[in-house]
Amino acid sequence: MKFLLMLSLLFSSCALSPGMVYNEKAPEDGVVDSTSQFQNMQVRLRSITPQNVREISANLVPTNQVPAELLALKPEAYRLGLYDVVTVTVWEHPELTLPMGQYRSDLASGQMVDEKGQIFYPYIGMVPAQGRTAGEMREHILGSLSTILNDPQLDVKVTGFRSQKVFVHGAVKAPCIVPVTDVPLTLLNAVNSCGGLSPDADASQVELQRQGEHYVVDLYAKYAQDSGPAQILLQDGDVLRVASRDENKVYVLGEVNTQAAVPLNNGKLSLVQALAEVGGLSPLSAQSKGIYVIRYVDSAKVEVFHLNARNPLALALGDQFALRPRDVVFVDATGLARWNRVIGLILPTAALISHGASTAADIHTITK
Repeated sequence: MKFLLMLSLLFSSCALSPGMVYNEKAPEDGVVDSTSQFQNMQVRLRSITPQNVREISANLVPTNQVPAELLALKPEAYRLGLYDVVTVTVWEHPELTLPMGQYRSDLASGQMVDEKGQIFYPYIGMVPAQGRTAGEMREHILGSLSTILNDPQLDVKVTGFRSQKVFVHGAVKAPCIVPVTDVPLTLLNAVNSCGGLSPDADASQVELQRQGEHYVVDLYAKYAQDSGPAQILLQDGDVLRVASRDENKVYVLGEVNTQAAVPLNNGKLSLVQALAEVGGLSPLSAQSKGIYVIRYVDSAKVEVFHLNARNPLALALGDQFALRPRDVVFVDATGLARWNRVIGLILPTAALISHGASTAADIHTITK
C-alpha cells in the first residue's frame, strides 16, 4: 500500500515538473483574451496564438513612413547669411578680382558678409548680401558695374559657408557640426560626415529636432521609393541625435537563468531572442506555460501577452512576436518551485527550534 502511494506521488510530481514537453498533437492550453482592472488601470490579457501573432506583431510595429513635412523641403539655391564669404570674379579686370594679390586663397581674397548683412565692393560700396543667392548678387553687382565698365563679364560664388549649420551628436563616431552649403545636405550625408554610426548606435532611433518639432527616423527600415532617409534634406539649425542601444532595452525577469536588461538590435528583438540572451528558462523552476510580456501603454492601460511554451513548438510563435523598448518579459515559477521556496524558508527556523528544544532537554537531563 505504501509503495502504491509513493508511486502515485512520484508520477504526480513528474507531471508538475518544470521544463518543456515536445508533442506536436498537444491541444492548446489556456488561450485567454480577457480584461481586468489593476490600480485603476485597464489590463488586457491576450494569448499569443498562430491565429493572432501576425495581427499582434503588425500592431506593435509602427508603419515605416517618413513624415510628409520632412520630405516637403526641396533643394533650392543657397542664400547668404552673416559671415559667409563670397568671391566676385571680373574677367579682364584682375584688380577687381584679386585686389590683394593672386597668391591668396579664395577664402582670404573673398568678401565676408558683415554683421549688417553687407559686403564691400570697389566702385560700388556696400552691397546688401544677407538673404540673397549668388545669382541675385551677380545681377546686382553687374548692374552697378555696367555704369563704370563696358560690358563687364563677372561671376559670383560662395567660397566660405559659415552662417548655416547642422549639429550631429549622440552615437556617432565623431560628433560634429556640419555646414550647410550650396550642395543639398541629406540626413544620411550629415551622419556620414561625422564618421558614421558608432558600434553601439541604434539606427532605428535617429532623432531630428527642427523648429520645436521632434521626429524619429529608422535608417534601416523599408520605405517606399523616394521617401526614405536619403530624401530628407536638412536645414540651418537642425539637430540630429543618434540614440544608443542602451537607451532602448527590454527587461527579462522571473525564472530565467540570468535576469537582465536586453538592448534591442536596431529596434528589433523577438521574445525568443530576448529569452536566449539571458540563457533561456530556468530548467528547475520555470513554468514554461507562464511566459508573459507586460507592456505599459499609458496611465490608463496595460497590455499583457501570454505565451504557453510548455510545448517547444510554441517558441516559433515567440520568435514572431516583436518586443518594444521597455517591455517587461516575466517568466512565472512552477507551483513546485514556490513550495520549495516556502519550505526553504521554514526549515531553518524549524531546525533552530528543534535544536533549541534538544539543547534544553540535554541541559535538563544533566541537571537532574
